[in-house]
This record gives sequence, C-alpha cells and structure tokens, in this order.
Amino acid sequence: MGILAYRIPSLTDLFGVPWSVINAFETMSFEIQVQPTTGGRIVCKIKTNCLLYYRRTYTPMLNYISPNVVYFESITEFYFDAKSVMNLITNVPEGQLPFVNAKIGGSLVDFESYVDNTSYFNYY
Repeated sequence: MGILAYRIPSLTDLFGVPWSVINAFETMSFEIQVQPTTGGRIVCKIKTNCLLYYRRTYTPMLNYISPNVVYFESITEFYFDAKSVMNLITNVPEGQLPFVNAKIGGSLVDFESYVDNTSYFNYY
C-alpha cells in the first residue's frame, strides 16, 4: 500500500525523564508496531525492518531554533549538532550539500542564499 512514515517524540518526552537519564545510555533500540483502532497489532514479517535505533554518536540534536514558529519563506536560524551522521550519508549528487534534505516540522530548509561551496562544516 505504500510507505509508512513515523516520527517519535523526543526521548525526554517519550520516557518522561530528564536528559541526564537518557544521556547515560550509548544506544537504545525500539521496535515499531502498528496498533489498529480495531484491535490487535500489525508486526513486521522481517523484524529488522521495524527496528529504530538511537545512538548517541549518530543522532543529531537540535540545540537552538529562532523563531520557534517556521513558516514559508521565513528566515529561520537554528543550530544543531550533526554528530557522526555525516559519515552515514552517501550518494550525495555533485554540487549538493549532505544536509539538503534537512526538515523542520516537515518543511524542507532552503540554504541556497546562505551556504555555498566556500562554507565549512565540522562533524562530530
């Protein structure tokens, strides 16, 4: 029928604990299941297709965003720690930056006027 897209809340919201508790773990794994309103559960035939991993060294963290409401053609400033996720991104077309698909609230972020081939970015 298509592709299922999902988004989990922040880990502090999900578990109701402060960040210091979450930060004690290097890796966490979650199994995604769909629970229809009619009851029962839908599980993956291939379990690895429904596993979601949080790895502290690879999970990007959004540290700052302004304004906190993003709208079309707004100028939004944000700071995030990409960690080692840059090492996972492959097959980037020539002339494109590895974060061209960055999204905030489901909207693609356009860097065209602010980032060019002379910009420098560190990674974790």
